[in-house]
Amino acid sequence: MSPQSLPVAYTLQIISANGLPVRRFKHLGDRNVVTNATVEGRSVQTKICMCSSNAEWNETFQIEARKTSSVLSLQVSGSTHGTSLNCASEIMISDLLQRCLYEQDVELDLRGSKSGLQGRIKIRLSLSSNGSLIVAEAQQLALALARQPNTAMAATGGCIDDIDDLLAISVPTPPAMAAQSIVNVLDRLDHFMRIADEAAKAQVHPYAKLAWDVLSAAHKIIVAQVAIDQSVADLANTMQDVYSFVDAIEAVPSKIQLLEGIIEKIFIQTVECAIFIREYSGRGFAGRLLRETMGASTPAKVAGMAQTLITLRGQFDTGVAVQIATISFRIQTDVTNLLKNQTLGLLGSSGVALSSRSRCLPGTRRDIIDEVLEWALHPSKGDNSNLFCLHGVAGIGKSAVAATVATRFSDMGRLGAFVSFDRVSSEQKPGTPVKALARQMAAHDGRLRASIIQVINDDTKDTVLEAPLSEQFDRLIVKTLASVPALRGEGPIAIVLDALYECGQPNDWARFLDVLVRQTESLPPNLRFIITSRTVNGIHKAFTSTVLHSRIRSRELRSSSHSDISAYFIFRMQQIRLKNEDVQEDWPSTAAIAELTARAVGYFAWAVNASNFVDAYCPPDRLKSLLLQPLRSISVSNPPLDKLYRAALNSAGDWTDAHFVSDFRAIMGSIIESPTTIPMTAIHLPLLRSAMVPIRRLGSVLSHDPVVRVLHPSFVDFLSNRERCGRNEWYFEHGPAQVCADPSGLYLQRMNGGLKRNICDMTLSAHDHSTAEMLPEELVYACQSWAYHIHPNGTLDSSAMDMLVAFLHTHLLHWFEAMSILKKSEEIAPMLQRVAVWLEENAFEDKSLKDLVIEAITFARKFAADIADHPLHVYYTALPFSSGKPSFTNYEQLCPFAHKWSHLVIPPIVAI
Repeated sequence: MSPQSLPVAYTLQIISANGLPVRRFKHLGDRNVVTNATVEGRSVQTKICMCSSNAEWNETFQIEARKTSSVLSLQVSGSTHGTSLNCASEIMISDLLQRCLYEQDVELDLRGSKSGLQGRIKIRLSLSSNGSLIVAEAQQLALALARQPNTAMAATGGCIDDIDDLLAISVPTPPAMAAQSIVNVLDRLDHFMRIADEAAKAQVHPYAKLAWDVLSAAHKIIVAQVAIDQSVADLANTMQDVYSFVDAIEAVPSKIQLLEGIIEKIFIQTVECAIFIREYSGRGFAGRLLRETMGASTPAKVAGMAQTLITLRGQFDTGVAVQIATISFRIQTDVTNLLKNQTLGLLGSSGVALSSRSRCLPGTRRDIIDEVLEWALHPSKGDNSNLFCLHGVAGIGKSAVAATVATRFSDMGRLGAFVSFDRVSSEQKPGTPVKALARQMAAHDGRLRASIIQVINDDTKDTVLEAPLSEQFDRLIVKTLASVPALRGEGPIAIVLDALYECGQPNDWARFLDVLVRQTESLPPNLRFIITSRTVNGIHKAFTSTVLHSRIRSRELRSSSHSDISAYFIFRMQQIRLKNEDVQEDWPSTAAIAELTARAVGYFAWAVNASNFVDAYCPPDRLKSLLLQPLRSISVSNPPLDKLYRAALNSAGDWTDAHFVSDFRAIMGSIIESPTTIPMTAIHLPLLRSAMVPIRRLGSVLSHDPVVRVLHPSFVDFLSNRERCGRNEWYFEHGPAQVCADPSGLYLQRMNGGLKRNICDMTLSAHDHSTAEMLPEELVYACQSWAYHIHPNGTLDSSAMDMLVAFLHTHLLHWFEAMSILKKSEEIAPMLQRVAVWLEENAFEDKSLKDLVIEAITFARKFAADIADHPLHVYYTALPFSSGKPSFTNYEQLCPFAHKWSHLVIPPIVAI
């Protein structure tokens, strides 16, 4: 043991002794008994207690020891001559702490030097008076543990190892002390989410779900009997007390909106507490590292977390919000401000600030946002990935998702960097992706800032600012992160890189991506990189590499759902109406919103530009003129969309390459000539070249799964106007037959010929989620889009009208089943609503068809959950329990047990 090792203070309570041998001569009366406690050569002694066989002291002493391996000796003896009492007990400090950790008394055997058992002594040892470390000792240990390993070991001659003995104590956590408290918090979080859903408050609900996800993971760890300090169990009890606020919310749900800011802070603090418990228990990103490097400062940190929760609960009760910061598990250290801004300025810009980015509306894009948050905060077992790539066609909403995710992490104090390369001005455009990332890392963490400044100012090497990209990444990113070992133990830290394809010079993004994915193993595992990019060939190649796939999670962002686009239009039209006092309160109509939503076809960029087009001098007239235009257009000139399409095409390939131009024209020519989407096999390129290669290069404007189609019909309109597209290679002159061909009749024909009951031969006992792949590609797209090609101001020829009537009377429930298989059952009612509007505005004399559609809409909404749960429930759950016999189906044929149901309970159906 080094003489420089820091002693640690303990509280020793000597309580009593029992079963001591009685004096042989009773006439001598009771003994005067004392206990001496000795550790590392220093002793304390109790007062004298007169007793026969049981002594009681209840005295408290402060003792010190440098090592937990030191032995505590307890000597019980008589204080007067003529007594034979002399017995003792010994135990290591670490063993005694383990047995006393939860304020429990311990009884030790007392034995004589020559005789056997001579009684038992009851004592208690702790590091604190109330279950937490004494502040002074916590600060001392934190100082020792915060030293760099190499210098600390040299300076203390083993001090770190000595303190590690203390932190290595491992005891099971009593379920009653922590696990049950967290179960109670989870129950209340789940209860709150149900109340919030009913109250339709989407702002704070995502934070509640996030808190539930992370806290549930922490609960599983505690149930597994992890080693955890008493103060963490106390924190769990505090969390349980704070979450009694859910009872008040249940009584007055409207209070969610009034106090959503305070409630949101409670949820965010809950996430921090749960992440801390997970990391401290050794089951997080840092493994056992946290207990070895930060254990001494744990109680002070936990006390701060608990106090914040208590303060927030007080704010909830009073309804008065004051400025309070979340106590984050991440520890930020102030560094010198001398010349730091000037030095960091050499890195250049880090792009557009997060606060300037548009985010998803509350409640929209929930699936992908929740998936990213779940991946970043609570990785599944065996998942070694630390890079999430979100790619998709131009204008699909990737940047909005990136900004939303980054904002969530920022609210939790877990955002390590946000760099946006998306179409910024020359002053804001980052120089290189590595410099931009380093600038953002420096802005978010003072410890990293100090290291980055040191690297920039390092005169012993060539300047890092002019080094090759791989060297910049190694010196500015890898070594900077390695300079802060504690970073690995601070839970997940998100680094968001938006619109990577726009960064630097051409192909800079590809070089950066290559360096990043190959260096992932050199980075702390708790760094969670989230990258958005257009679906271009290099991105596809990088993220499908068999060598790197275990480190990467790739996800294509598809078109927004009908409900998301509709919510956006409702939000924007409300903004426009509030700006224009002369606009009527009921503007626009529900039918107009439905038509706008249908025209967007899930394409967010079109929705944005359409809203901006309406937001002008006379919004009602602008909206009317927009809805009277062909589907593909917003106006003759549409600079924002045109700029987007030009940028997407320019990045697709080399337009001076004759072969690439030839393939592009062959692919687009096939698409334009077809009245609907086409399978890959229908595209033929010269010289038998594979169509997949150029289609992947055109991934910013084309999708090819399951069929090849453009990102939005307006893109074809862009290509058909030489003035708008600006290049002969992109220009396609087409006639009215090619542009105006209405595919609705073709879609109805496909559905009438392909749909049937139980089309995938499913059973009710097991729902095979891969059954969607069994549907033909042409039928899939027909089911998903037929209603969007029936336009309110258009007409159907007699043949198409006959097919519509046949479809509504014969195959409507078959279509319900198919949409459930495709996980699109939520689109059924909006699509039928569009058909009902069309039937209403075309004023058919026979009103029964419109009544049939309205009845089907009611049916779809009433049994939405059943239809979504299993495709066959439309026949065996929804149909039998509908009121009366629906007019839109052959009830007796599709519900064969109907005539028995008034008397019998139907036995379980195993196969259809």
